[in-house]
Amino acid sequence: PHQSPVLESKDIKKNWKPRKKRQCPECKLYFSNLATHKSTHLKPTSRPHICKYCNRGFARPNDLFRHVKCHWKEIGSDKGQFKCPFKNLDTPDSSLDSPPQASDHCCHNTGIFSRCDTFKNHLKAIHFQYPNGTKKDQRTKVVGKCRMCQLDFKNVDDWMANHIEKNECP
Repeated sequence: PHQSPVLESKDIKKNWKPRKKRQCPECKLYFSNLATHKSTHLKPTSRPHICKYCNRGFARPNDLFRHVKCHWKEIGSDKGQFKCPFKNLDTPDSSLDSPPQASDHCCHNTGIFSRCDTFKNHLKAIHFQYPNGTKKDQRTKVVGKCRMCQLDFKNVDDWMANHIEKNECP
């Protein structure tokens, strides 16, 4: 007679199949949305989603949305941005067109990151000094120092938690 809702949901789960992944002919990796992935292989100027500030192209709309946040000066907002503490943002010459000043200890042209992960990767890769020859997978296990003030730390995570996040660097 009448099926219970629990039984119906079990039938749906039993019949559910994951979306079939297809192989990219260029990079040989597999993707559920191959058409979207293929646009990552296009030249940035040929990609379908174009930034109105710099004309850089992106394969996916969410990549463009995330990128636009880095144009915080043009937009007139710096909300949601991650600012490199080693970037001198107060100088009049810290625009995209000018080279970094000598007092500026940051290699990133704006010092602004729209994503937390890229911000933290920048700090760990550029502003923490590892012993010579340290491989990337060993970075959390070795002692090192802050490139700005030369203080020693037991590892990069110690430096991040007790120096950067607490704003302790002079």
